[in-house]
Amino acid sequence: MGGGLLGKLSTESPEMSWTQWWGYSAASVSLESDIYGVYELGDADKEIVYVGSGKVKDRLLCHLENKECPLARYYRLLIVGAEESCNSMESEIVQEYRERKGRPPLYNEKKTRIHEVD
Repeated sequence: MGGGLLGKLSTESPEMSWTQWWGYSAASVSLESDIYGVYELGDADKEIVYVGSGKVKDRLLCHLENKECPLARYYRLLIVGAEESCNSMESEIVQEYRERKGRPPLYNEKKTRIHEVD
């Protein structure tokens, strides 16, 4: 996977790695614990469309209810446990995605534009 946080997660920290992809529905998300972590939403091809962080169950359900990421069909988690670590990990993962793809994930890009207008 290369360097950066994503490479470290996959090679140096076996206890801190992404879960498998799960179908993104209220039924599957409701089975999650509401602990702090980073999550990725994937489209039908499991291409990342959003990276977020916080109490994962609450955040994932909120995105579903508000229909914020309509292309999202899957999700996966990186359990962090500490609120303080979530935002910095999310930022680093989005930055690494941007370096690889030349842009942030689709809905992170829209979120940035919304905040720039405020």
